[in-house]
Amino acid sequence: MTSKILPIVLLVLAATCRAQLKADPELIDEFPPYGCENVLARSAGFVNELRKDPKLTGIIIVYGGGVESEKADRVSQMIHRVVLGSLGFDSNVIVLRNSTKDEVYIQSWLSQSKGLIAFPNSKVVATIPFKIEARFYFGAETGDPCSNNISHTFAEFLKSHPNYSGQIVNFNTRRIDRPKSAADWLRLFREEYGIDRKQIRIFFKTERKSHGFSSDRTEFWIMPAKKK
Repeated sequence: MTSKILPIVLLVLAATCRAQLKADPELIDEFPPYGCENVLARSAGFVNELRKDPKLTGIIIVYGGGVESEKADRVSQMIHRVVLGSLGFDSNVIVLRNSTKDEVYIQSWLSQSKGLIAFPNSKVVATIPFKIEARFYFGAETGDPCSNNISHTFAEFLKSHPNYSGQIVNFNTRRIDRPKSAADWLRLFREEYGIDRKQIRIFFKTERKSHGFSSDRTEFWIMPAKKK
């Protein structure tokens, strides 16, 4: 009897040892930001890994310094929005920026703790969870193709968090076009995402600068949950 039990015990011990030897933090993905679709898809894959074990902390590092710093900043903001739109405000995620290397690339890690000792020279630029107490800027769609996904992640967030409300602010839309624009936004959110009209408000603003009009854009804002 003992001879039959011993191999089973050894297998259990071996599996336990392998689990203990598993790297922490564990590198899940590493990729350059070639194409918005690629960044969005890889970020979505990382979100799925986090969903498998909500106890883990997700750590995203965006590298890029020198002339590439601004691009790396935009990439980190985009990934932050994707994670927010998919997981909401209650997940455990830390977004870091590291400017020690000029090349822009992203690393995704999973950790059993929130310690950042393994990531020297990195600065925390965003953390989740957090609680918004005031109007929260989610992002803006501009002429940049990489910004066109913001309305989707914004809608996904509102759909999964009905206690929050959203504001859409359109800049420099002609007055004659405003009624149709507002109707189009409301129809999109109702038909594509099933979001109630009461959860969305549409605004229009005209913005002038000394050199003329500023670039057209649409800003997305989240309003804090109403206190019961």
